[in-house]
Amino acid sequence: MHEYTPAYDDTLALSTILDALDEGLLVVDSGNRIACANRYIRQILGVERDAVIGTDADRFVLEILAPRIMEESCRSGIVALLSDRSPVAGIACTLRSPGGREEAVR
Repeated sequence: MHEYTPAYDDTLALSTILDALDEGLLVVDSGNRIACANRYIRQILGVERDAVIGTDADRFVLEILAPRIMEESCRSGIVALLSDRSPVAGIACTLRSPGGREEAVR
């Protein structure tokens, strides 16, 4: 039998790859903790990597992410997903940075 070894079993290695994307990305694990927030979204939100990784996703979304979302429909949709807990991919929103810059994120 062939044994499968994942090429990227280290979250830090995966995080490095995701940091290269030119779109904001937030990954939430099955324990509802933030597994990865790529560099793009951290810069927009003005947060450090160590302050985000491992934090409760509900709290992060309600206190940090949702208040920065420009579109009301997107903001209310993301908050509704917190109670539903269904897997979601590819929600596109516009975030306002602490400096007032607006950026597209997914």
